[in-house]
Amino acid sequence: MQLQFSVMVFVTLFLIGLPLIAALAFPWGANLGLPGLWYGMPFAYVLLNLVMYIAHKRKDWNKYSEYVVDREAKVRARDEETMRLANARAGNEPEVHHHRKRTESNHL
Repeated sequence: MQLQFSVMVFVTLFLIGLPLIAALAFPWGANLGLPGLWYGMPFAYVLLNLVMYIAHKRKDWNKYSEYVVDREAKVRARDEETMRLANARAGNEPEVHHHRKRTESNHL
């Protein structure tokens, strides 16, 4: 998703906005000078915001959130396996009682 939005920024600001600004500002275009720069910039940013708004609305956020939850579960499992292997190499006993409730007898 980051790549998609960065491509949108590049296209709208550099491939559309910059040539428009140059066409408004320089003599081979509208020859407006500095005001041409100021007129072209808001157009480029409004276009960018419009394109991003449309992309944001078209995104299936339920599907994306499921992807994130699955990815997070895989990362958590990988991290737990890494810790288990590190403890085994260090000669430590693996934790077998992760969610044991604390009672008075546990910490005597």
